[in-house]
Amino acid sequence: MRLNHRIIALMLSTAALATSSAITGCAGDGLVYDPYWHDYHRWTHGENTRYRQWEMGSNRVHVDFPDRTPGDQLAYWSWRHRVDALEAPVGGFRPRLALVG
Repeated sequence: MRLNHRIIALMLSTAALATSSAITGCAGDGLVYDPYWHDYHRWTHGENTRYRQWEMGSNRVHVDFPDRTPGDQLAYWSWRHRVDALEAPVGGFRPRLALVG
């Protein structure tokens, strides 16, 4: 009887872990260290979207980021920092478009 309770508890905890992994998605939300630029990035839905853009733009099949080769991870972080530099405001000022009507 006691063994049955342990098996049921094990099955329930396994199901709970599997469900939480499925809900959080590919990488989940967390802090990811970029060893090439020595900084951290929050891996949120936005970062995951950028990662998917990089995969599609570089004709790569989808692989979870931690499973990528170090060369692919370097390529992603290089691309990511270039994109950030292009989108960064100049001198802290980001001009806004004025609506002309």
